[in-house]
Amino acid sequence: MEKINKKIIGILLSFLILLSGITTVSAINIKNETITSEKNESKEEFETVTIFRYGLDGSVEPFQIELKVDDQKDISQLMEEKCEELLKEDPEFKNLANNNSKYNFISRIKSRGRGIHIKIAPQILWPLKFKLFPLLPPYIFRRVRIPILYCRYPRDQKAYTTLTPLIGGNSTTINGYHSVFSIGFFGFKWWIGSISFLGFVVRTGFSGFSLIARTRPL
Repeated sequence: MEKINKKIIGILLSFLILLSGITTVSAINIKNETITSEKNESKEEFETVTIFRYGLDGSVEPFQIELKVDDQKDISQLMEEKCEELLKEDPEFKNLANNNSKYNFISRIKSRGRGIHIKIAPQILWPLKFKLFPLLPPYIFRRVRIPILYCRYPRDQKAYTTLTPLIGGNSTTINGYHSVFSIGFFGFKWWIGSISFLGFVVRTGFSGFSLIARTRPL
C-alpha cells in the first residue's frame, strides 16, 4: 500500500512539474508575441533627405530633414509636400506672399518630374531706387544673385508644372512632356548640385515664387 502511495505521489509530482513547464513556455511565448507585436506596431521607416532654401537675400541654405516613408506615396511626392509645408510656415515667404507689391513677383510656381534639372545663380547689377544726383547718372547699383532654374521632362508623362499668378488670373497646370524656365526663383528645391542628371531616375523639382516663369510642351 505504501509503495502504491509513493507511486501515486511520484506521478502527481511529475504531472505538476510537466504542467508548470508547459505554463512557463506558454507565458514566454505570449510575452514574446506581445513584444514582437509592439515592435511591429511602433516600427516606422524614415528617410533622410537634403533640400535647399533660396532666400530673398541671395542666401542658399542646405539642410536635412527626415521623412516618414509612406507606402502610398513615393519619396519625391513626400519631399514636395514637405517643401510646400516649409514654404507656408517660413516667415520670409509668408511676408512675401502677403506683401507682393513690395517685391513684384509674378507667380507662385511648383514643378516636379523626371529629366534634367539645372540651377545657376549669376550675379547681376541691380539698380537701387535712388541716384547719387537727382538729374544725372549713374544710378547706384548693387550686386545681387538671381537664381535661375531650368527643368526639362522629355520622357515623364507624370511630370507637371503649376503656375499661379499672385495678382489676378487663374492657376494653369501643364502635364506630361514639357520644360519649365524660372528667373528669380526663391523657395525650395530638392535636387543636389547645379546640374542633376539623376533627375532622369528620381522625380524631383521645386516649389516657391518666381519673377519670370515660362513653360513649353515638348
